[in-house]
Amino acid sequence: MAPVIATDEPRIFSITECCSPVATPHFTSTDADNLARVLKAIAEPARLQILNLIRVSETGDSCVCDITDALNLSQPTISYHLKKMVEIGLLKMEKRGYWNWYSINDDQLAGLQKIFATAPALRKK
Repeated sequence: MAPVIATDEPRIFSITECCSPVATPHFTSTDADNLARVLKAIAEPARLQILNLIRVSETGDSCVCDITDALNLSQPTISYHLKKMVEIGLLKMEKRGYWNWYSINDDQLAGLQKIFATAPALRKK
């Protein structure tokens, strides 16, 4: 940093002297509103565990009975959380006979990744 020299002359500073340029946002206010709803929906430990169980399942989907056994939560509790995540679009539901099977909605997860992704040109090397 250069030494400060006292003078009576006005000095004009350029923002570029000290700051990195700000990129044009690719994340609109609508995107932010939608993401806030999704983050609120998964801001519950049981829901995060449910998402993880479904994601790591061999078939990529699970029914309520699989999740209930794994998390030691009641069926109504699991069903409530699944319903909320289907409503927000995090999960897809498919009816197979008597059971509902749930899978991750990858399109919705891509929206989550969008906010946390860094533009390649702006990444520090």
